[in-house]
Amino acid sequence: TRPEHILTPQVISWFQTNALRDDNDTKNPRASVLLYESFEGLPPCLFIVAELDPLRDDSYGK
Repeated sequence: TRPEHILTPQVISWFQTNALRDDNDTKNPRASVLLYESFEGLPPCLFIVAELDPLRDDSYGK
């Protein structure tokens, strides 16, 4: 990760630490949409991932 990148592993960790109270929160679908049993009724969304985005490797949608 280059220093000018805003979303560094340290920043991602900071967000996780400050957004989730404990490990139980990581199992909540509101924290990770992938945990929903069904996507029915959820609004459509568009994800745009750029070449230098540190999340790019994890962003392939099937």
